[in-house]
Amino acid sequence: MKKLPLLFLSLISLYLFSCNQGSGSKTTVKSTDTVFKLSCYRAIDGEDTAFLQLKDFKKRTEGKLLFKFFKKDKNDGDIKGTYKGDTLFVNYGYHVGQETNWHINPVALLKKDGKLVMGVGKIGYLLGIPYFDKKVPIDFEQGRFTFEPVECSK
Repeated sequence: MKKLPLLFLSLISLYLFSCNQGSGSKTTVKSTDTVFKLSCYRAIDGEDTAFLQLKDFKKRTEGKLLFKFFKKDKNDGDIKGTYKGDTLFVNYGYHVGQETNWHINPVALLKKDGKLVMGVGKIGYLLGIPYFDKKVPIDFEQGRFTFEPVECSK
């Protein structure tokens, strides 16, 4: 019976010691995950304008894409993807105008002469998620938007 309070005290001490070990520790993030190159682009097609901001990390790219269509609602959202050779493949998650519904589309951008040319491809669906059909090549000649580098606004 005399050992029970000692055992109880030992368990409480062990618990308090282990709880204090985590406080003050910091989560380290690999430098490759936080270092990125920021690039901004603008494309104009008639009275429609598109803006693209890219953050290129070591193995992935993310950013913002905005389409302002003349006399229509804007499409505004985020992109995430990777380069395959000289082509950037991203998923574009966006809202149309003031809608709360999210839409998603694949986007392919070919790096050519310092510009990014948006391609047109056949879209397939898998479980409701759109993707480029790999059996049909993406056509970068028919794309509406060619993004040219611009100064990033702050």
